[in-house]
Amino acid sequence: PIDACPLAVEGINAMIPKIPRSKWGKQNAKREYPRQATLRIDHTGNDKFFFGTPPRVIPWFTEDLNNKPVKVPDGAFYQVNPGVAKELVNWLRQTLSEAPSEYFVDAYCGVGVFALLAAEFSQWVYGIESDTDSVKAAARNAREWGLENIVFARNTVEAGLEELLFNLDFPEKT
Repeated sequence: PIDACPLAVEGINAMIPKIPRSKWGKQNAKREYPRQATLRIDHTGNDKFFFGTPPRVIPWFTEDLNNKPVKVPDGAFYQVNPGVAKELVNWLRQTLSEAPSEYFVDAYCGVGVFALLAAEFSQWVYGIESDTDSVKAAARNAREWGLENIVFARNTVEAGLEELLFNLDFPEKT
């Protein structure tokens, strides 16, 4: 049992001790193999939790990324600390604005946060993620943002990078 996560925001940490005492937490504890708990909180403070796989009846969260919406399925990875996520996003934006790239690969891309940002500064962006719902969300986010220079692939990073590198036509060196 844990009392708090040093990486998580206050809202998530406030939920942690309540989960085992909840109706669902007590039922989960009686299982022969208890399921993992997932805690979610969005940028508005809306929170929820579930055990095992996410229920399909609960709508996705909508997060805010530089004043643009990012759809996040309940079971998908998203930064647990919005302050840290904001710093990462600002760092990436600054770095890419100073040195735009022809190609940008977002390995373990989740719902495509870094890929979405890189599309502004890169000619071509490729996101690799093994979670099906995350890849669907990443592609949806790119469509909703009107981005056409992004491709998302459901694959392991190891296999996806190999496939990408063997199928990519790099310009001839001069």
